[in-house]
Amino acid sequence: MTFHKEGGGTTWIGSPLTLTPCTTSPSRFVYIVMCMEIIRSFLSQRPPSNIFHYTSAAATINILTSEIKHLRATNIRHLNDSSEYRGAQIRVIQEMNRRGRADFVRVLSGGQQVNTLQAIGQTAFDLASLNDPVFVVSFSEEEDLLSQWRAYCPHGDGYSLGFDASDFPGNAAEEVTLVKCVYTAEDAAGLCNALIESWDQQEDDQPPDMNRMIGDCMAIMAAVKHPGFAEEKEWRLVGTGGNQPKKFRSGRHGIVPYIEVPFGIPQGLRLKSVCLGPNSDKEAARVAIRSVAEMSGFMELEYNVSHTPFRG
Repeated sequence: MTFHKEGGGTTWIGSPLTLTPCTTSPSRFVYIVMCMEIIRSFLSQRPPSNIFHYTSAAATINILTSEIKHLRATNIRHLNDSSEYRGAQIRVIQEMNRRGRADFVRVLSGGQQVNTLQAIGQTAFDLASLNDPVFVVSFSEEEDLLSQWRAYCPHGDGYSLGFDASDFPGNAAEEVTLVKCVYTAEDAAGLCNALIESWDQQEDDQPPDMNRMIGDCMAIMAAVKHPGFAEEKEWRLVGTGGNQPKKFRSGRHGIVPYIEVPFGIPQGLRLKSVCLGPNSDKEAARVAIRSVAEMSGFMELEYNVSHTPFRG
């Protein structure tokens, strides 16, 4: 994985990570620093322009009119591509087992030994086996994409909501972080490798920053997707929910857990546009959505219409 700088920002290239693991100092130290930079750069990426959340008319009304503006982040087990998250979990666990845990033992100032790799490995195993406290909101770089309309707005009643996320905080230790999805096995393996190596950066007398490590782990595992979804150019808001109460809604396969993720200027996630999906009466639908938005205080939104033909 490599990166290059554009306009002061870091842009993800997506070429495979080819660093050779090092076991001696100072080469080992340099290698770990490089892995840390890969993870930090990956997690600090921000979209080059607006990103779009596809959803139904009913959900759009709820998003616009709720007293506290929020998006619903769905439990990752209930997404149509949740198997990729499982695969990333397994890849991380297998890699930790392959390396052996002795290299990651830390001796704290009081003499206590902390095995960073073992602690993270147990957490990853728990996430893979039992309750996934991981919730996701999906976005696309594409405002008008047929596959997204079909998946989320199949009856001509959908919208894609455009958000500016350029000011979104870039810290996976927070309750929610924004990540760009990767779609190749090489990128997935490279990220997992860099993630594990970055955990070996603590000083011997310092306790590991477990919150940051686990936050990084969950964010990166949630970013891994099958190549078949590559056209979506997906970004994900990924979070554990912290102490937020879990809520529930009905879905195609039963009850779906979710949490509410606030958006707005304080959160660095600003609603900028609404695109009307394929519809048999686009003008009436556009007038209606504008009325709802303006009554809810969104006075400066851009309104667009899908160019995809309606086939209802």
